[in-house]
Amino acid sequence: MTATIHCFTLQDEQRREEKLDWFRATKLRDIDFQRIRPDSRNNWINLVDNDFESLLPLMDKEVKAGNGGEALFQLFSLGVVTNRDEWVYDETKNSLSNKMNYWIDAYNSDVSKHSGKKRDAAKSGIDYSIKWTRAVITDLVKGKKYSLDRTLIVNALYRPFNRKKLYYSRELSEL
Repeated sequence: MTATIHCFTLQDEQRREEKLDWFRATKLRDIDFQRIRPDSRNNWINLVDNDFESLLPLMDKEVKAGNGGEALFQLFSLGVVTNRDEWVYDETKNSLSNKMNYWIDAYNSDVSKHSGKKRDAAKSGIDYSIKWTRAVITDLVKGKKYSLDRTLIVNALYRPFNRKKLYYSRELSEL
């Protein structure tokens, strides 16, 4: 079964009050709805005519795998995967240092409380004001403590064109 989509649009130039007055004064049966037909990709909002499909793609999994085809980039990756970007990226070195000090202090406090416990027991009592991952919880139950190393603060491009500072630690990246 295929859905039928009908739409009616008021003029963008109308003021809010004018639009509300129109809704108060107009009965639903009196509205001249237009039928919308989705495009080939099932888009039906903001339909536009574009030629994106004819352009050279930035990347393609088949090209990366060496199975032919064309793309601007032959290789690509996820980049640095931290699963805690809000903690390990910031605008300035000082701000990032402050965040990482807080994160490391909270983590080390939980190491003192939960070291040696089984994983599930440790997970039920940790401080969730910081971001945990499987690898960091493994370090916690092993009793591994972290310390801030300011030399690990590096310049980075974030998503993908914003210059930021990154605390690039193997312990806090999901490799």
